[in-house]
Amino acid sequence: MIFRDASFSMMGGQEKTIGDLFSDALRLHSNVRKYGMFPSSRIFSAGRSFWLASLLCCATLGHAQGWPSKPIQIIVPSTPGGAIDSYARVSAEHLAQQVKQPVVVENRPGGGGGLIATEAAARAAADGYSLFVGTAAILTINPSAYKKLPYSPGDFTYLCKGVEFPLVLVAHPSTNARTIDDLARWLQANPKNASYASYQPGTPSHFLGYQLGEKLGIPLTHIPYRGSAPQVTDLLGGNVFFGFTQLPTALPHIKSGRLIALATTGTVRPDSLKDVATLAEQGLGDLTTTAWFGLLAPKGIPVSIAQRLIKAHLDALGDTNVKAKMAAQGLSVSGVCGQEFQDAVKQEAARWARVVKATGFSANE
Repeated sequence: MIFRDASFSMMGGQEKTIGDLFSDALRLHSNVRKYGMFPSSRIFSAGRSFWLASLLCCATLGHAQGWPSKPIQIIVPSTPGGAIDSYARVSAEHLAQQVKQPVVVENRPGGGGGLIATEAAARAAADGYSLFVGTAAILTINPSAYKKLPYSPGDFTYLCKGVEFPLVLVAHPSTNARTIDDLARWLQANPKNASYASYQPGTPSHFLGYQLGEKLGIPLTHIPYRGSAPQVTDLLGGNVFFGFTQLPTALPHIKSGRLIALATTGTVRPDSLKDVATLAEQGLGDLTTTAWFGLLAPKGIPVSIAQRLIKAHLDALGDTNVKAKMAAQGLSVSGVCGQEFQDAVKQEAARWARVVKATGFSANE
């Protein structure tokens, strides 16, 4: 049903448009709050107000049922070419097929910690036409790492944690390192090169490098990048010699021998790197962690649209071709959605809050 140009005949023959009805509803709400009753001499009878409330509910439902009627954008907090971008594009392709509308990936790197993209997503209209790829760092670390943030984790509707994966500690072949012990010996012999690369400040990549230096008893200098793609580019060029990076971005270069995988950070060895020991297997179990990407929307999105997006994303994650594309990059499909997803984020944030406090890190300094 279309309400935009509709008019309705009220008692006494008065014609009212949908805009008039919304205005009446607001006046009704104001009087109820002021007087605690429906002043019959000035507003509506209780029966008529019930009819109006029902009409407004129908109008909202009609808006949701009309979605989508135009292209949808997915805001991505990274440069093109990295693991986040890859996940977003696979998701966008499948969502477009589901909703029969174009789905455009908009890369918005910068701001440190993905702030530019995240703020834009948080402030976008909650109408189902602006989505966001959130990450573990943005939603579980930034709230502790930044004294001031232009967004809050509560600014979003949590749709689905799409994929998760371990990070991988890689080194340039010139180090001749194959294990963490090998890296420690190389660092002791080359103290001028004791710098590690992260794909962004205030991310697991950053804090794992810090913790590794503590465990080895070797002060390490942090070299941050704006995404895993530029981080890996400098690792390949030998501009920095090691660092924790995203498995999907590094995997092709590990397979080609241009980077050496020293350890993975998950609880088990990933299928793509069965011959590489985990941190736990090398005596660093308390550094165990995984990274993840998930699909979110601004807070306040209509429930019916959120449900359709969740269903569409679960369909994508269950698709054989999508699973194959994700697995080829070292990504494991998660499919934790809705309230379960939001609860998991809160628990993870509590863990990283303790790590950030222990390191004394502040992204605003």
